[in-house]
Amino acid sequence: MIWGQACLACVVWIGYGFFQRRRQDVIRARIFALSRTKRVLLGSLGFIVGALLLLGGLWLVSLWGGLTRDGLTLGGWLAVALLGLVFVHIQVMAAASMISLVQEAEQTAVKPEAEPPKASQSSGKKNQS
Repeated sequence: MIWGQACLACVVWIGYGFFQRRRQDVIRARIFALSRTKRVLLGSLGFIVGALLLLGGLWLVSLWGGLTRDGLTLGGWLAVALLGLVFVHIQVMAAASMISLVQEAEQTAVKPEAEPPKASQSSGKKNQS
């Protein structure tokens, strides 16, 4: 029974990921509106905090009886699905923050100057005097 519950939750999480993908322009605008420091913090801490929330939440679901021998209770499944949604959301925001930093760095990187054109040689004829 737990495999069916896990697959259903996974479909919910993947669906939310596709929903977020369709909102990428809104997300990008919100992320770029933040200062560089906030984007660094959101990106770095987002990955760590998201994982801690997910693992801690799953532990609490198990502790509070949401996981039985037969699988998850209805309340346990709802809690796991919600925890997964929060995790996906935080991961998307953290990744968007990190990507914005990379994009910003690429745009501001100093590009090497182009080499001056080489002097063209005459068209094979020697200058005869």
